[in-house]
Amino acid sequence: IGRGEDLLEARNQELREVSERFEMLSVTDGLTGIPNRRAFDQRLEIELALSDRYHGPLSLVMVDLDLFKRLNDRYGHLAGDEVLRRVTAILEGNKRVGDLVARYGGEELAVILPHTKAEDAAIWAERARRAIAAATMGEPSQDIRITASFGVAEAIAGDESARRLIEAADGALYDAKQAGRDRVVVHASNVSCRAVACK
Repeated sequence: IGRGEDLLEARNQELREVSERFEMLSVTDGLTGIPNRRAFDQRLEIELALSDRYHGPLSLVMVDLDLFKRLNDRYGHLAGDEVLRRVTAILEGNKRVGDLVARYGGEELAVILPHTKAEDAAIWAERARRAIAAATMGEPSQDIRITASFGVAEAIAGDESARRLIEAADGALYDAKQAGRDRVVVHASNVSCRAVACK
């Protein structure tokens, strides 16, 4: 009986480990290893609730790699994948403990910055933008360079949903693209001088 119990316990432990791996995979982007859209959505809801409850600032930064399709067409999708991984590593290297960098979709990334006002989020985004623009990516034989556009929005306490905050950051990102790419734009409601490019 003792041997049977040991085998059963070992089997149960294996099942627990497999279950944990599946759970991890369900919230992790397979290409970059960072949280995926599902994890981002869950975390944003939590951070918005905390921000509202404790009246603390919360900012969202949407990031889009400029002319990424052109890069894929020129260098191939494997090179594009490597560029996406390296940009992700730059963003991860610039985040603080408690911040979340997630893959939002395609070449778009999202960064949740708790306890951060829009002006400070713009400073963070500008630092990340410069690091991306200065980096050489791709294989050693390739000199691939890419830029990124950033849209920043701050949650409005007591009157914010995840959808509205994402739309605000997306709107600022759109403005950054329209203004010539490779820049940071803060959503108009978060700055006294209207939507401004921080480049």
